[in-house]
Amino acid sequence: MKKGLHSIGEFSINTQCNDEKGCKMSGEIKRKERIIELDYIRAFAILCVLLTHTTERVYTLNAMTLAQESMHSRIFSVSLFTVGRLGVPLFSS
Repeated sequence: MKKGLHSIGEFSINTQCNDEKGCKMSGEIKRKERIIELDYIRAFAILCVLLTHTTERVYTLNAMTLAQESMHSRIFSVSLFTVGRLGVPLFSS
């Protein structure tokens, strides 16, 4: 008799396999524990992506328009864009 723990999405199911009778579930379904810290990181990543898209709409980030803006505005727009770009790698982790 073979026993196993199979994962389906967020759930784990215990199975028992007998060569003659096939496999059957033991009826015990355990939910995987959720890592709350990953949820916070993903929420921050979503906000970063929104920040990037908003910055792209408000500021045109090319050499010509950046040269015409004040130093403070340049630093602000490039900083927002750079922080916002962290969203995709954070979400995929």
